[in-house]
Amino acid sequence: MRQVAWLSLLLLTLASTTVWASDVPAAPVPPAPADEEKILYAIGVMVGGNLTHLRLSESELKKLQEGMADQVLGRSKKVDPASIQQGIDGFSNYRMSLATAANKKAGAEFLAAKAKLPGVSAKPNGILIETVTEGTGPSPTANDKVTVHYVGSLIDGTVFDSSVARGEPATFALDRVIPCWTDGLQFLKVGGKSKLYCPSDAAYGDGGQRKIPPGATLVFDVELLGVNPASAKAPS
Repeated sequence: MRQVAWLSLLLLTLASTTVWASDVPAAPVPPAPADEEKILYAIGVMVGGNLTHLRLSESELKKLQEGMADQVLGRSKKVDPASIQQGIDGFSNYRMSLATAANKKAGAEFLAAKAKLPGVSAKPNGILIETVTEGTGPSPTANDKVTVHYVGSLIDGTVFDSSVARGEPATFALDRVIPCWTDGLQFLKVGGKSKLYCPSDAAYGDGGQRKIPPGATLVFDVELLGVNPASAKAPS
């Protein structure tokens, strides 16, 4: 289990959204933003994004906010974080384990329901493929490079990556991506569109990645545009 020091993530998030005094030029001083309340709220959303794996209750969140307020306002601390770092890491890992188990359970139920639908076929590693449009071109091998358009989402429909949104297809080596892509795309033909349903073990596993929670089952809407030797560019 990958250790997640949530306090460090919190501080890094704040650092990435704060202009420190040493970086502010002496003159001219920029005008204050007109929408400070929205900005502060957005910072809170960013901080919260790094804490979702803790699955905090309302009362627990209030206690966290109390600690943040004492730190930001320079008040006396009730607890020295350095003195209980081991406890912080243990708490984070425990809560992450709970989140991983919950995500895996939800993913298994999601895949079981999808497997019963017409047009959905089971492949190795628990991967499911739903053909949307049958292609007429060649299928890639595991050693090929492919060019695709794709939209990656969680099982609740949240999109975490999209070449379509960027307006540029992705080209990458098929043996350099998650197993769901390596194995699944070999069943597609150029010109075809399919949905890949990827169990966590064939995706990013218990560690997750960036916007992908630990143990998450993923869905990719994929259009295989070509099999070619273009430069690699892997999906998130």
